[in-house]
Amino acid sequence: MAKKHELKYQFVVVTILIVFGAAFYLFYNYVTVNFWSDYEVHISTVVEGKPLYSLMHRLIKLCYSLPFPEFSLAFLMSAITLGTAYGMYRYLMERMGPNDIKLCAFFVSMLLLFTSNLYIPNIFPNFYTHYTKASQPWHNSTYSLMRFFSTYVICLYYRLYDQVKKCEFKWSDGALFCIALTLCNFAKPSFFLAFAPVSLLTFVYLLYTAKGKNLKHLFFWGCCYLLSIPCMIQMAGVVYDESEKSSLIFSTESLVDYIFGNEAVNGHHFQFLICEFSNLLFPLFVLAVFVIIKLRKQEITLYRLVIAFLMFFTSHLQQLVMSESGPRSAHGNYAWGVYGFGMILFMVCIGEWIHAFLNKRISRRLFAIGVICFLLHMICGVAYFLHLMQGGDIII
Repeated sequence: MAKKHELKYQFVVVTILIVFGAAFYLFYNYVTVNFWSDYEVHISTVVEGKPLYSLMHRLIKLCYSLPFPEFSLAFLMSAITLGTAYGMYRYLMERMGPNDIKLCAFFVSMLLLFTSNLYIPNIFPNFYTHYTKASQPWHNSTYSLMRFFSTYVICLYYRLYDQVKKCEFKWSDGALFCIALTLCNFAKPSFFLAFAPVSLLTFVYLLYTAKGKNLKHLFFWGCCYLLSIPCMIQMAGVVYDESEKSSLIFSTESLVDYIFGNEAVNGHHFQFLICEFSNLLFPLFVLAVFVIIKLRKQEITLYRLVIAFLMFFTSHLQQLVMSESGPRSAHGNYAWGVYGFGMILFMVCIGEWIHAFLNKRISRRLFAIGVICFLLHMICGVAYFLHLMQGGDIII
């Protein structure tokens, strides 16, 4: 028994060292401009004394005040990556339950860092489609920081959802949620722009199902959202300052191109369906199975899946209709949210899938098929990460 425990411990330590080391190698090459990335722009903003509008810029400034700035920043980003995995591990443990699956939760949380759409060589001309939505951008520091905090926000969100549903509200969880959401917004507002509308819908739903009995608890929870907004107002004041000559615009051009255009899949008909299949094979499979189980009037929990899908597609719509004019028009800042929610969708789906299996809602064979679909996505993500580690082009 002791030997088995020792082997588990060694597996965890070795996995952490491999992921940390690989991430450090990639980030160090980004920071030192050996590989192309957005890090050069973010660092130059700090070094040249331009206005610092995000939390990441302040962390870069801190690193560049230390004796070995490039090393410090790469180390910090690697730690943030492991912190993201730990946030997903915490979520999975809360959802999956028993302590004897800690190793499974750890392994899955590490794999989720490499969430990816499926690479289909015969259809896609590049490693990724133009409209990839589930894959993880490793080349942007502010995104990595936003993704890190978002995992804790989602974990606390579902915890508070369950509490308010029972007409309860734990102040400790509310305070942690407020802090995590504020830091997430301060890293990059893209998460909040999709998270807030869906949260409002869930508030209405919870209020209706409880017949107003949880109004007080919803008010306290809503205050947490409001307290996280001022930092975004400050950021907008810097980003959309008159000297920047940039502004937010709404356009359906990308949406029309996504549905009717031929750019992403070399003229194949129904390109958006192929893209959605590539991005969401595993989540759609899980959703389809759960809906069938529900239609058969068997006991299954759907609300976590529904909320995760709503957040994903809200961020996806935001990616397609929102953009910026002026110098920031090519930055794609309103597309970052969909990548983060892509990873979160996979996290929620694999958590529900394992939870359903442990509670004998699905058979071993069906569970294995779902796991294979999940691993296909992760394998493509690892392949893309290795592609980046060799200095490969970024096509997200």
